[in-house]
Amino acid sequence: MPILSDQQRGYRMRIISYIPSSWHLMIRNRLRSLLTMLGIIIGVMSVVIIMSVGAGAQSLIVNQIKSLGSNLVGILPGKSDDSGPPAAVLGIVVTTLNQDDLKAIKSSGDPHVITGTGYVRGSDTVTNDTTKTDTTFVGVNASYPFVEDIALSYGRFFTEEEDSTHSTVAVLGSTVAQDLFLDDNPIG
Repeated sequence: MPILSDQQRGYRMRIISYIPSSWHLMIRNRLRSLLTMLGIIIGVMSVVIIMSVGAGAQSLIVNQIKSLGSNLVGILPGKSDDSGPPAAVLGIVVTTLNQDDLKAIKSSGDPHVITGTGYVRGSDTVTNDTTKTDTTFVGVNASYPFVEDIALSYGRFFTEEEDSTHSTVAVLGSTVAQDLFLDDNPIG
């Protein structure tokens, strides 16, 4: 145990002498003490909850960015207009960017361009014999798995050859596969 000077012992004794009188005042003013403790508890709990929600939101955003990759560049068709909203907001479909543009970007010789994929989004009804389901689709090329971080449960992604010959192949999401094929294997 460390040796304390007389002055340090005096401070310690004064602090200890305040404890019984503080306890007596807390008991005498029970409601005030209860409300003070309740305010401190609610305040600390609020800060902890806000920090937890903030950390959860940060984690969600970071994970979404990681799933896309930090080295991606997105190129959208159309021209930016400072005086109004983008054309897509007004429901105008801009089709000035096409597959030839993607091929030109990929073959530009830029060492920073590794691969690329185009996206075409839409919605339609998909059928299998008598079973139908309404779903959204994304049209991509064979480079898509190298651009996006995707994992297939079973089967494989279509190849460059199937892409260039416009083969009738598709990669189904788990929900669509379950809706159309129930427990049957959709491959083949």
